[in-house]
Amino acid sequence: MTNSNDFDNFVSGKDSKWLERILTSERLMSWVTSFLLEDNESYTEREGKDLVTPNQKIKELYEAIFIKTYENGRDYETKIGKGIFDKDLKNSIIKAIGFVSKYTDFSK
Repeated sequence: MTNSNDFDNFVSGKDSKWLERILTSERLMSWVTSFLLEDNESYTEREGKDLVTPNQKIKELYEAIFIKTYENGRDYETKIGKGIFDKDLKNSIIKAIGFVSKYTDFSK
């Protein structure tokens, strides 16, 4: 990330472009996007399946990690495709980014 505003916007749920850039890279795109598909979804028109785009699925992932609050006692995780994401994942990602970013604030 190039500046502290980019970092703050990313981890506070205001800008998903960094996650989109990483997950749509040539090496990760097909694996990540197939991992995020539900059984009734497809990236191409198929009978009996809902048509979705990779960016839609990445935005769902971003919302599950950085926007959803998980404050309700029964709402502690989000399932997207084959993945299950919870509130602790956000802190893990922020810590991982912190090892390579001078803008990390672990108090958030």
